[in-house]
Amino acid sequence: MVVYEVNLELDPEIQTEYVRWIRQQMRRILQLDGFEAVRVYRSLVDDPTDDLARLTVQYLVRDQAALDRYFQEYAGELRSEGNRLFGGRFQSSRRFLQHLETLLPA
Repeated sequence: MVVYEVNLELDPEIQTEYVRWIRQQMRRILQLDGFEAVRVYRSLVDDPTDDLARLTVQYLVRDQAALDRYFQEYAGELRSEGNRLFGGRFQSSRRFLQHLETLLPA
């Protein structure tokens, strides 16, 4: 299992429209082979010096090959569309995580 994580900082004026748009994109991505789930989180601790909305989107992907296909075939188009619609009003960063283990209470 690979986790593809996208961290977003959104101008509050675009938050509602951006979230509506990204939900549509998440549904499209979940149709791709190997994408098993998506989780969306909102930051509970905001920086009091700004008013940005902070979200984290985690895609749970079966394996690296499925994620590689996504980058080769879809990611560029998705990023271009986001920049065209919301350019300059959001920032994103990405992380790639490999699941090692899950511990549960005894």
